[in-house]
Amino acid sequence: MEFSTIQILALIFVVITCIKLFFFVLKRNSFDSFVNSYKTSVSNNPWFYFSVYLLCSILFLYLIRSYSDISYTEILACCVFIAFLINSGLISTSIIQHYDLSKINWKMMWIYLIVWIFIMFKSIQEIFNF
Repeated sequence: MEFSTIQILALIFVVITCIKLFFFVLKRNSFDSFVNSYKTSVSNNPWFYFSVYLLCSILFLYLIRSYSDISYTEILACCVFIAFLINSGLISTSIIQHYDLSKINWKMMWIYLIVWIFIMFKSIQEIFNF
């Protein structure tokens, strides 16, 4: 069986999620230990993690656009779904109570916003054909 790029990306996500759920459900102490070490590592190396995740997202965007017939508008619509899903999950925790906009690293945020603005601009171009 030959997998498309979208199927490969989805399978990567499913495998990572299954591994996380396995540790979360069956080895809770291991999962908590991993999360604590991850939080410490992210706090100590924010630019490294930001760069890796941003580069992965740009690579995935490139793969999705280059090797499938998915438009920026469809990508943006899927992002809306995921954003609402993540927000509903965050509301079920205490994370949202500790959310503080004054702690935003604007150097990182500008790079992040440029990617979102690019995707939204390309979507508007597709919708209005200009």
